Amino acid sequence: MKWIKGKYENYSMEKRNVISFRFIIIMMIIFILLSLSSLQIMGRLSGKIYSGPYLTNDIIWSMRAQLEALDKYMSRAIIAKDKNMKDENMHIAEEYLDKLRNSLAIIKERSEKDESIDINLIHEFEEYMKVGGEGRKSIVELLEKNQVEEAEKIFTEAYIPQVDNGREVLIKISDNATASVEHFLKTSDRIKWYNFIFTIAIGIIIIIFSIIIMKLINSMLSKGIESLRKISSSLNEGRLETDTSYVLQDEFGQVICEMNESISFLKSYIDDEVNILDTLASGNLDVELNKHIDYRGQFKEMQLSSGIIIDTLNNIFRNIGKSSKAIANGSKSIHTTTQVISEGAMEQAGAVEELLASFTEISDQVQDNTKDIEKTEEYLKSVKIIVDEGNSKMNNLINSMNDINISAKQISQVTETINNIASEVNLLALNAAIESARAGEAGKGFAVVAEEIRKLAEDVKIAAGNTKGMIEQAIMKASEGNVLANETAESLAIIVENVIKAVEISRKVSEVSKGQSIAISQMVEGVNQISDVIEKNSLTLEEVTSSTNELARQTLILDEELAKYKLKKATFI
Repeated sequence: MKWIKGKYENYSMEKRNVISFRFIIIMMIIFILLSLSSLQIMGRLSGKIYSGPYLTNDIIWSMRAQLEALDKYMSRAIIAKDKNMKDENMHIAEEYLDKLRNSLAIIKERSEKDESIDINLIHEFEEYMKVGGEGRKSIVELLEKNQVEEAEKIFTEAYIPQVDNGREVLIKISDNATASVEHFLKTSDRIKWYNFIFTIAIGIIIIIFSIIIMKLINSMLSKGIESLRKISSSLNEGRLETDTSYVLQDEFGQVICEMNESISFLKSYIDDEVNILDTLASGNLDVELNKHIDYRGQFKEMQLSSGIIIDTLNNIFRNIGKSSKAIANGSKSIHTTTQVISEGAMEQAGAVEELLASFTEISDQVQDNTKDIEKTEEYLKSVKIIVDEGNSKMNNLINSMNDINISAKQISQVTETINNIASEVNLLALNAAIESARAGEAGKGFAVVAEEIRKLAEDVKIAAGNTKGMIEQAIMKASEGNVLANETAESLAIIVENVIKAVEISRKVSEVSKGQSIAISQMVEGVNQISDVIEKNSLTLEEVTSSTNELARQTLILDEELAKYKLKKATFI
């Protein structure tokens, strides 16, 4: 069993099956050959029995029958009364005698082949037959002579004893043949039992060997399948474990060996990848795949992909570092710029506030000028009324009107001065409108214009005051110049005309002042809008500053995180 198992373990499954089936076929052939040989032996024994002792016994029985018939017909020939009957019986007796002689010749011939025939008994039978033959001849001769009594006496005393002795010899030969047949039958039975036992033994051996071979093959198959099941179960559970329990060199062993080798390769691949991932997870990107591991087939693509991933991560982190530095520098520049813009916005806000205060002051002064001009217009209207009333006193004011005429000329000059001032104010209003469109850039220039407007307003006020004084002087002169009425009449006419013009001029100056007031109000509103925009810009700059500060803080955090990773040295192609 161990020898067979040891031999089988070193065979392939094909060779193992071939040897097993070959052995079973050989055993079956042996079994068939033994069965055929047994049948042949049994056939040969049967043939030997039937061609030997059985046939001998049959011939002996025929000889005994022939001897009995010879004796019977000899006896009939002796006792027959009719000569024809005697001759017929003798003839029949001679036929049986010939048959007996032929059978004896056959027996003698068979004695050389059939060991059951005793040649001595044959010779003894021949001797008896010879003696009996002499007696038979004597009987025939006596019967031919019709000497029946003598023939009967010889038949009884000489022939019958020899025939009986011959019969006894035939019985002995028959007994020997029967004994030989029984011996052959016993031998045949023994051979039959031996053949049966041997056949059963061979069948049992074949069955036992088949069971042993089947168990060995099933055991080996079960071990191979169990080993494969363990490997597949481990793979199914995600465990790359080899199984070396199956050590046979058959196809299962080769498959298991190849699977163990494949698992070892897979384990080396995965261990290498896990090592790479652990190294990457620890922050070390300066890592490469194990060059001693032979990546095969499609795993070669995994090796290339892993290398590309590592290089890509290094490039990404390197670019992130560069971007972080660029962002940090940009945030610093933005922070500096926002500080400058914030300071400029604060200065603009201060300038706008000053400009707004100046505009407010100018607006108040223009409104005051407007009120004064309106009062001047009312005063001129009163003067016109007074002059109209003075027409009745022309005669008394002629002398005084000369002086009033002089004063009227001066008033004309003052009025001209007011007209010039109005023109300047108009130009200044235009310049103010232009400067208001450039509020951000011309705040200081607008302040200068406003100052000029203020000076002109003061000049208007002074001129109006001078006009008032001159008019009062003219009235006094008119009061004193009652004597000069004729001259005063002409002067009054001129004064009335000039007063009308002065009223018109005052009205125009009032309208211009109102327009300037509206324009200044619009300028104040525009400056307020500019102030709102500057304030919003300031808030936006504060948010930008806060964002740049947060961005700078985040870049510092990013730099700290990037510092935890060790990158490959940059290679330039």
